[in-house]
Amino acid sequence: MTARIEQRDETTDPTTLDDAAFWKLAASWGFVRPAAIDPDQAWFWTRKWITGEIEASRDIAAGRTTFYASSEEFLASLEELSSELDADVRGE
Repeated sequence: MTARIEQRDETTDPTTLDDAAFWKLAASWGFVRPAAIDPDQAWFWTRKWITGEIEASRDIAAGRTTFYASSEEFLASLEELSSELDADVRGE
């Protein structure tokens, strides 16, 4: 038997939901809390962590991501961002 997943909710703030509604929203994004949670994985199944996972999933679904073809390209982008932030702090 396949579980039916409701349409993904793109707008509801997970922090405003009661427990049942929260886990229903989480399941719509693929985060189905197991009946028994391994103590070593308990951190992942906290509402705080799953809220972050939902936010990240929403960003990915909306295309709010950046792809870097190499670690050098990624590091160069960090350097550029750092330079921009430094200029803002100096008032340039």
